[in-house]
Amino acid sequence: MKWRIGGTGKWDGQQFDYQVDAKRFKALVDANGNHRPSPEQLVEHGFVYLMPGPAAAPVDEPAAMTFREYALAWLDTLVKPSVETKRKYRERLEKHAFPVLGDKPIASITRRMREWQTGLFDAGLSRKTIANIRGESVFPIFRASCLPGEDEEPPLRTYNPLEGLALPDGVKYERDILETPDDGALFLTAAYEVDPEAADLLLTKLATGLRWGEVAALTAGSVRSHLAPSRCGRSCGRLTGSGLSSRS
Repeated sequence: MKWRIGGTGKWDGQQFDYQVDAKRFKALVDANGNHRPSPEQLVEHGFVYLMPGPAAAPVDEPAAMTFREYALAWLDTLVKPSVETKRKYRERLEKHAFPVLGDKPIASITRRMREWQTGLFDAGLSRKTIANIRGESVFPIFRASCLPGEDEEPPLRTYNPLEGLALPDGVKYERDILETPDDGALFLTAAYEVDPEAADLLLTKLATGLRWGEVAALTAGSVRSHLAPSRCGRSCGRLTGSGLSSRS
């Protein structure tokens, strides 16, 4: 049923499942001069279910999950990688991802990830290093955020912002060959002007023919200046949290 408030005002109305209830309610509206019955009248005439309910208390929305929070939770769920691999993932996130993405809600990060990626390149990271950071940690984090939660919670994201984003073109270096003693001397002179310690390694490499990993793993006891070439029994492996690891 519908009526004009006060007889000439705005339209008001009320729906009923049964006509008998509509007629009873209309009689109350008419008796109130075309105004909605008071709460007391609603109770008295059996229309308690039409009583206006109390105002709902404001609900505090949970804080949006940040990229850092989600990434750390994701790391905890990984089973297959070793402890050392997980440490490497976290180290890369702390150094290269969290400073830019860490405090942003993961759901609101857009395809402007290109700017983050370009920033890594501008900071001097190689194309391969950026690919490792993307492929081993950041990309899987976004991919996981597109999946339902363990208790069927809705996904935090609908797409992976790194999907289809090409890596920047790395700097291309042309290889050259030291063909004469003068070429070698010029190369070593430039190396000692830039970094004398690294130049010592370069000189050792040129003089012995050792591979770079073998040269990097040499110790003081391996160099026998009064005999034949240096003795090499191991090569450099990888940089870990406790230092440089090597293998025999």
